[in-house]
Amino acid sequence: MTSSSTISVVSAISGVAVLGALLTAAFIFNDINRFYYEAMETFDEFKINEKNAWDNMVMSTRSPKEILLGRARRQASLPDCQALAKNCPPGPPGAPGAPGAAGEPGKSLPSVLQHDPRGCIN
Repeated sequence: MTSSSTISVVSAISGVAVLGALLTAAFIFNDINRFYYEAMETFDEFKINEKNAWDNMVMSTRSPKEILLGRARRQASLPDCQALAKNCPPGPPGAPGAPGAAGEPGKSLPSVLQHDPRGCIN
């Protein structure tokens, strides 16, 4: 076989291999796209089911009074006691509390320190 025919055969085999690789890449791309669209469709179904479940939970937590009468009224007619109490003068002091429990006995100081008769430690 001559070198030109060998080059032709190798080129043909290389061309078939490249064509096969391109076809394989196209099939993989198609599979990925199909998976994506199926996943998005399943996700949309999940969102619908989730919304329905949430709506059912919210409806079941309402009291029968709210269901029958509709929206509950606000308590706007009651005075705001916190705002009124801010302008009050301070009251008398309270009674003294009970004496506390005795603490633990203290530890003696080392003998190196000398005690001054005036109450100072030297």
